[in-house]
Amino acid sequence: MSVLDPRSPVDDLRRMYEEIREIGRRLDLLESPSGTQAFRTVAKLETAIDAAVLPVMVRNYEQPAAILPTASDFAIANTVVPDGYSRAIVQATAVASLRSNAAAGVTGGLIVACTITSSSAYTTWNDVAGQQYGFAAAPNTAILTGLVAGATISVRARVSFPQAFTLGRASVDGSILFLR
Repeated sequence: MSVLDPRSPVDDLRRMYEEIREIGRRLDLLESPSGTQAFRTVAKLETAIDAAVLPVMVRNYEQPAAILPTASDFAIANTVVPDGYSRAIVQATAVASLRSNAAAGVTGGLIVACTITSSSAYTTWNDVAGQQYGFAAAPNTAILTGLVAGATISVRARVSFPQAFTLGRASVDGSILFLR
């Protein structure tokens, strides 16, 4: 560089820095996925998820003629394990309601549990006063592994009530997410 050259080394470095930034910006644009590529990636991901999981609703309702002091199963919902799935996450809630026929002032405990296959978790109860309506609800979640195609997953409301009643109802409601 001659003494008469108006450019200084700082100006040259600044210009080179700006050129490198512009090249970097252009490379980012060239390498970023197009809208079509992003759409195809999302579609592939949705297909992969659809192939790996299968959601199933579980629901049943029953008006039992007799709810006994010892626990009985009602509103049984059976779901067959589909081919290719060996695991499942089951979430369900059992609900029971009735009107107590006991004399006013007498209470009885309505007990409800949600049973998934053979595991019973969280049992709840509610005191129902004579000549009154009452209900109880019990949620349950189970993670099942080692499932075999064609086997049955059973969800049921296990209910007991020690007194005479009318208008009894029991239901189960939930979902099963089958996993490969």
